[in-house]
Amino acid sequence: MKQHHFVREDGRWYIDLPEFLAQGGDKADLEMISGADTMLNIIAGEKDKATLQIDIEPFESANELLLNELCDPILGGGYYHINQFENKEVNQDLWLCDVTRFVFGDIPKKIYVKRIKPLPVFGEFFRPCSGMKFVKISILPYLNYLHF
Repeated sequence: MKQHHFVREDGRWYIDLPEFLAQGGDKADLEMISGADTMLNIIAGEKDKATLQIDIEPFESANELLLNELCDPILGGGYYHINQFENKEVNQDLWLCDVTRFVFGDIPKKIYVKRIKPLPVFGEFFRPCSGMKFVKISILPYLNYLHF
């Protein structure tokens, strides 16, 4: 199972794949377009980052992308369809370019994805009431006492 990070820069989505770039790949090839960007907008919402757990084997709570059409070698990649994401109907068609072949070694018939939700920041745990004030403290001295 792989975890991949996606980043929105100037309104465009890219997969963060430094090993592809290190092997001479071009950043433009990492751009998520033709429906993949739309799907990342759904996944990330207003955030500019998204992390997905991805595999070609089903896993718990994964959402299935089904290959509809393998593209010719000139275009590369394949057209996929996802019916639902996190139990919400999306019915989204998307094209995944030939970088998919770099990631999986082939263009798989099915890809399973699951959003990895970031840990909430302090303000998402505590909503201040009117008149409440927050004092910034460091928990670093207390980390030895926390058990996870």
